[in-house]
Amino acid sequence: MKIEPMTIEDFLTIMAANHGIWPQYDQMPEEQKRFLAHVNICTGTAESYFDDDGNLFGMGGIRYTGIGEAWFLTVPERRRPVLFRTVARNFERIRDDKNLFRIFAESKISEHFLQELGFEKQEGMHIWTRK
Repeated sequence: MKIEPMTIEDFLTIMAANHGIWPQYDQMPEEQKRFLAHVNICTGTAESYFDDDGNLFGMGGIRYTGIGEAWFLTVPERRRPVLFRTVARNFERIRDDKNLFRIFAESKISEHFLQELGFEKQEGMHIWTRK
């Protein structure tokens, strides 16, 4: 597995693979989609995950401005346990490197994964708090 800084094209590819999950995003003009990718790149960490053959299969990071908002998406057909183990290690690395105290996240796909990372569900939102 290879991890590289996310590009706008990586973001657009993964979001297209998840068509229908975020209808508001699907309806955005191309310029707004590119701007959203740029926001993710500029407001924290944004990394792309590639398999051993060089195929993009996920992206994620933590947007942070005082607190963090964790995010991660994959190509549905390429979800594998090794991906989630790698993401878990990177989540710990990023949150500790940035010395974040609290991180929030939402999930339309896998609340279980957020629980495995230590997030607790609170009023529809998942919150990770340093103990």
